[in-house]
Amino acid sequence: MQTIRYTFWKDGSYYLGYWNDYPDYHTQGLSKEELISNLKELLEDIESDEIPFRHGGAHDWYTNPETKQSQPVPRHSARRLPKKERKVRMLNQMRMQDEKIISQVFLHLNISQERLLSEMAFLLASQQTSEWLMEIEYFRKKYSKHFHEFDKMFQAHNGSYEMESDWMDWKFAAESYEYWKSLLEQMQ
Repeated sequence: MQTIRYTFWKDGSYYLGYWNDYPDYHTQGLSKEELISNLKELLEDIESDEIPFRHGGAHDWYTNPETKQSQPVPRHSARRLPKKERKVRMLNQMRMQDEKIISQVFLHLNISQERLLSEMAFLLASQQTSEWLMEIEYFRKKYSKHFHEFDKMFQAHNGSYEMESDWMDWKFAAESYEYWKSLLEQMQ
């Protein structure tokens, strides 16, 4: 790990500072801890090319990509993205890192993305089928009947609110189970 040194000083109620390797980019903080935090963010921005200026000379120029107008940029200026935009950029970088990791997983498992997706779909469908079956079994034990028997009894007697709620849940569980079971059969 490379050590990067910084220079700081106190000016009134602010701590000011910069990285010694990047003396053109200053930042500040109300405390030394805040300054250090801002310096770390600044370093991340510099190293991720968030600061779109040419470095090194007294004649740095910035060209607006939309208007194509150029203007001189003072050497001490540093463009900071709003925090929300920095978070979006960080999430995009994390997504790119995740994609690299996923590619390595495919490579090491010697499996195609299509095959993995197919197997994951099968596992998810199996899980759904099992969950709906467990709910059906719960109602079978609760009422000591199969759904079609409970349905006939409920339709004939218009039971309590609890029975009506259970009837709707049990019916939905039975329909969902059949749906996921048919998908599993199609996958095999």
